[in-house]
Amino acid sequence: MTTVTDHGPAADAIDARRWAAVLSRRVQPAAPSLAFVTLVLLLAVGGHVHRPWFDEAQAWLIARDASPWTLLAHAVRYEGSPGLWHLLLQAAQRLGLPFKGLWLVSSCLSALGAWLVLFRSPFPIALRIGLAFSYFFAFQYAVVARSYALDAALLPLIATLFPGRGRAPVSYAALLGLLANCNAHSFIISVPLAVEFAWTLRGDLSARRAGAAAALALCGLLGLAAALQAWPPADISSPSGHRSFSLLRAALLASEAVVDRLDIFSMQPPTGWSRLGGLAVTAAVITPIGLLSAAAGRARLFCGVLAAFLGFTAVQFGNLWHSGVLWLALLMLAWISWEGRSRAPAWRQRWLIGGLAVAVLCQDVATAKAWFREIGKPYSGAPAGAEALKVRLLAHPLETVAGLGDRSFGVQPWFARNLFANYRGGAAGPAYYVWSRTGSPPFTPMPRAWDAVLASGYDWVVVGDLNLLAPDKRAAFYRISAARSYCLKAAFPGAINWKGYSEEPDTLVLYGRCAARWAIATR
Repeated sequence: MTTVTDHGPAADAIDARRWAAVLSRRVQPAAPSLAFVTLVLLLAVGGHVHRPWFDEAQAWLIARDASPWTLLAHAVRYEGSPGLWHLLLQAAQRLGLPFKGLWLVSSCLSALGAWLVLFRSPFPIALRIGLAFSYFFAFQYAVVARSYALDAALLPLIATLFPGRGRAPVSYAALLGLLANCNAHSFIISVPLAVEFAWTLRGDLSARRAGAAAALALCGLLGLAAALQAWPPADISSPSGHRSFSLLRAALLASEAVVDRLDIFSMQPPTGWSRLGGLAVTAAVITPIGLLSAAAGRARLFCGVLAAFLGFTAVQFGNLWHSGVLWLALLMLAWISWEGRSRAPAWRQRWLIGGLAVAVLCQDVATAKAWFREIGKPYSGAPAGAEALKVRLLAHPLETVAGLGDRSFGVQPWFARNLFANYRGGAAGPAYYVWSRTGSPPFTPMPRAWDAVLASGYDWVVVGDLNLLAPDKRAAFYRISAARSYCLKAAFPGAINWKGYSEEPDTLVLYGRCAARWAIATR
């Protein structure tokens, strides 16, 4: 008997749907795993090519040269931040991690957050993969090793535990307490989360359940510890000085967190109109997240987190890298409110998904641009400068080295002791920079300080902030150098990489006596 098979259009459509279903069943479960492996490999490459700058070096030096008590009670107060990150680095150092492996700490934390997004978050799979490769997970809080890497892990962990916070209150409270101890912006975000947590446990407290009381006590103690560590001393100084109230600064940081520009493929800093357009798109992305939170009954939490971050930024301070904390907080809010999507009309659901997709696309492009620049150009000149100085001092161990400008301290972690003869009287340590008006005035990169350093007759002077000075002050440096018979011997280029463009220079320059020979050619 002959069987006649219909190969018409209807049968072809059925076959296509069948193959699509088979492909979806087999490929879709493997996609998050493949994305995670790709991300880990990417971060491993980045760790080897990244050149850490002063802020990364400073935290490492505090962890290396301060005892736990000195670290928490004194050193981090001048940093304006709690000491959880520094304690983590201290533990890594005790386990034998060298400074060149610092990226492993931040990359592991960021990879943990990305893993939670890929495997535990409720978002559609394409969105989860895009989020894993967004700028703060895949570059800024991973390869650039700073305390914000803790946020990349803790905020997804908080989102994961949020539904069961009443059943496991102590664990959730511990996460909130740790979040408060990451950095100042995390502390601010932890406050509305702690208030929401206390409100959730109010029934358990009235019933005098020990678990609820213990959880809130733990959260409060950790929060108090964070506040005491970050409380600034009377003589603290800052390279930025006092900042006045600025709503514009807060708005622009929100834009940096989500969509910073319209010309997303440009490798140059955003211009006015492009930045203004990015701010409008950011508002269009954040609004449906707020509506989603309201639908899930978490409107007050959403408003509290957003107002806390933007208010603190407007009143106190905020730099570009702080913006990622807001991005992670918005992701957490969308995560814990996702069940409210089903209660929203279809047009609002499309707005939410579309807005997140646009934000993720822009973030992933920023990641790609940042990696392109990172591989091609050094983030900081400090590691190359330190290597050159090591070679020189190995051949001439009696020569003295001085430093000027806080960025010059980027070379310090590459040496076992304090390198600078003009810092702490040349004592072996500690080698970290103290942001004190009374303790570190010689390191202000001003012409008068420069003249005083050269007059002391050091063989070599490392200058880390020269390119940040105004042209007239740089000209004064050059005049003083010529008068004191000091010449530029080497320059080690670097530029802080922000979303693929140079946010500011981080070039290290080395001056020495004009008659002295320097084996490393000027770069």
